[in-house]
Amino acid sequence: MIREEILLKYLNDQCTPAEKVGVENWKVRNQEDFALMEAIFIESSQAKNIKLFDVESEWDAFMDMVDEDATSSDVQEAKVVDINQHKEEKPISLWRELRPAILTASVLLIAVVTYLVYPRQIVHLAGADGMDLILPDETKVTLAENATVTYPSSFNGKETRTVILDGVATFDVTPDPDKPFIVQTNLAGIQALGTIYEVDASELAKTGVKNIEGLINFYDVVDTTKSVQVEEGESFSYDGSTFENTSPPDPVTLEFPIPKKKISYHSVREVINRIYAVSNGHTVHKGDNIDWNKKIPIDLETNDLNTLLQEIQNKASVTLIKRDCSDCYEIRSFRVRNTY
Repeated sequence: MIREEILLKYLNDQCTPAEKVGVENWKVRNQEDFALMEAIFIESSQAKNIKLFDVESEWDAFMDMVDEDATSSDVQEAKVVDINQHKEEKPISLWRELRPAILTASVLLIAVVTYLVYPRQIVHLAGADGMDLILPDETKVTLAENATVTYPSSFNGKETRTVILDGVATFDVTPDPDKPFIVQTNLAGIQALGTIYEVDASELAKTGVKNIEGLINFYDVVDTTKSVQVEEGESFSYDGSTFENTSPPDPVTLEFPIPKKKISYHSVREVINRIYAVSNGHTVHKGDNIDWNKKIPIDLETNDLNTLLQEIQNKASVTLIKRDCSDCYEIRSFRVRNTY
């Protein structure tokens, strides 16, 4: 907060150029606070300039007029005037005593009325465990350790819902298309109609934004033409001159080729024995037209007879005779191709 004596010097046009720049920067970020202080200052100044009716001087003027006419009056009339003059001394004295109190009460009344017209500012400072709170519009705020948020007691009659943040906080904004929600930091403003986002104002020279849900406008608090749209999942920071995209990189998905299963070589005798086992003894060999000792690369782990026979026929010349059941065959020949 700005010091009161600096602000009073500014309003009286008595501050130094450096102090003026500091007040101007504070004024931009705290427009409502400045308007309140300026209104109280103006009303107080006007109260000091009020010229009240001076009973004593007016009575003296009246008595001068009476003295001019007193020469033609008798002594009794003069005594009556003296008596009347004596009677007026008490109210004159009473007015002198009450005048400072009346002036003070007037200034206080003006200040109270101004206070009631302008909604008061509420300040929350989070401790080591942070803080959860709900704003007047039902917006939920989670303050990180030592974060401070300032907001009016009511958003009624205002064009925006503006809060001031110092530190780190997450906002779950209640949607209101007619009244945008704005978070102001030392450098930037974050405007949204309804969304969830995190603001990092823990550094005076930088403000960070992490948009969790929705769409927000991230802009320079002095020059609003300098801005960037932050979409869902994106993060940006601003140092007073440049907006930097600080979004985490997309996760890299590494695709490894599935290694081909190594197929062992098996002799024809092993293959035929496997066929016999898979078919529960229903497929048998007949004749001697079989290359018993030759080997072929084949997977014998399958328990499906048709799959096994198909795989064998891709690697060898096999003659099968179908019999009267689904897995009943006779193997009449099994010749391995010379390519193996």
